[in-house]
Amino acid sequence: MHPEEFAFSKWEAGHWIMFLSPLLLPFTLLIKKLASNFLYVLFVAFCIKIGFYFERFVIIVTSYQMDFITENGSTEFTDSVLFLIEILFLQGITIAILALGIFEIMKRKKLSTTS
Repeated sequence: MHPEEFAFSKWEAGHWIMFLSPLLLPFTLLIKKLASNFLYVLFVAFCIKIGFYFERFVIIVTSYQMDFITENGSTEFTDSVLFLIEILFLQGITIAILALGIFEIMKRKKLSTTS
C-alpha cells in the first residue's frame, strides 16, 4: 500500500488531525497577536496534546486492523497500556504542579496590586 493510498483511505480524517494539530497549529503562535492571547496559547497546547494521543490511537488501531503486529497474542498490548497509564500519571502530576504554580503567581500578583 502506497502512502497516498493510506492517507486518503477511510482513515483520512485521522491523518488530517495528526497533520494539523502538531505541525500547523503551533506555527500560528508566530503571529504576535495570537501568541499574546493566553487562552489561545492554552487552546493550542491542548490541541497538540490531543493530537499526540490521537496519533498513538491511530497507529495502534490501524496496526491491529491491518494485522501488522508480528506476534499475535503477545504481551505487547498490556505493556503499552501500562506505559500509557504511567505517562498519563506523570503528565497529570506535571500539569497539576504547573497549574498550582500559575495560580500562586496569579494570587501574588492580585495581592500586590490591591495593597
